[in-house]
Amino acid sequence: MPCSSWSAASATTASSPSGATTTALPDRTRRVVEVQQLPDLIRVLDLGNIVAEHPVLEGRRQYRIDRSHRTGGNGVRRRSGIAAAVTIGRIGDHVPLRSLAVYAAIGSHLATRRPTMTITSPSSRVDNIRHSLVGLRMPRALEMLDATLRRIEQGQIDGVEALDELLTEELSLRENRRIKAALRMARLPVVKTLAGFDFAFQPSLDRNRIMALAGLDFIARAEVIHLLAPPGTGKSHLATALAVEAVRAGKLVYFVALADLVAQLAKAEREGILRERIRFLCRASLLVVDEIGYLPITPGGGNLFFQLVNARYEKGAMILTSNRGFAEWGDIFGSPVVATALLDRLLHHAIVIQIEGSSYRMREHAALLPENIHANAAVNSATPKRRGRPPKQPIGQQHA
Repeated sequence: MPCSSWSAASATTASSPSGATTTALPDRTRRVVEVQQLPDLIRVLDLGNIVAEHPVLEGRRQYRIDRSHRTGGNGVRRRSGIAAAVTIGRIGDHVPLRSLAVYAAIGSHLATRRPTMTITSPSSRVDNIRHSLVGLRMPRALEMLDATLRRIEQGQIDGVEALDELLTEELSLRENRRIKAALRMARLPVVKTLAGFDFAFQPSLDRNRIMALAGLDFIARAEVIHLLAPPGTGKSHLATALAVEAVRAGKLVYFVALADLVAQLAKAEREGILRERIRFLCRASLLVVDEIGYLPITPGGGNLFFQLVNARYEKGAMILTSNRGFAEWGDIFGSPVVATALLDRLLHHAIVIQIEGSSYRMREHAALLPENIHANAAVNSATPKRRGRPPKQPIGQQHA
């Protein structure tokens, strides 16, 4: 006969939503009692004496109150109502009934607070866990729950290991979702990684130096990385890969080609919201400006780009990629004065990486290229002569 130990409670009998029966005791009882379940009856004994008997109710959400149990030993009615209850699975449940010991405070604490406590079947607890996982929006943990419970039953893992696995899987799912959403917000054209870069094809590139940049210390120092190389040598790949590392680290990243960036700024200027657009672009911890020098800049575009660079100066990190050296920036932006002002800020806290090599895309057809293309493959990174006071440190100084 299933039984449980339980402290005092007031009187009620109910059939719970899960099919279990809830029973309770008179308020005047203040000792640990014995609860016995019969096929159609719940019996409560106090020191061997029967103090309450309640029939098992059929159906769901069925309740029956014994008002006599709500009065004290002197017949005075109590206002506190139900103090505690015991729930025992109904005979015929597919889950075997078990004896469970439940402990509650005895004395004034129970008389004042009177918490409602239940003994539930294993199946009910699993249902409760599922309901909680749904409420907490933990789909991965919910998906793994049944398999994890089977592993526990088979003795492969214990409860702590099971909880660790469920939480780890759920956290991994959420992190992947966060990264995926952040990559979309970053406007990356493609997702590339440092693991996918062929360092052997570009021997002029220092692998250790690039991997050190993946530590993202340059973002904290608000430095500017210049990747200068001919087309196809991997500068955009490296810029994208570093942007991906920043996204994974929780940094806000924005990726844009120079021509598109200037078009955005020009449109914002026409609409009278240039300041708001620059403020938006300054929110990113890392701004990647790709393809400097590939397409001509519209008149006034250099001035607009300068306003953005000036707003981010010593406040936010940048990565710039270009197939043309600094000496040619006057031609790119249509004004040597604008180019000098840009480089004055972009080279103050700068890391300049120059890649000298052949195009990775054309590696299988290099023999078909004219000789003059090979000869002009290297990028001239000489900086233009600057006017005014000297900088705090030499132009083009490279920081590890």
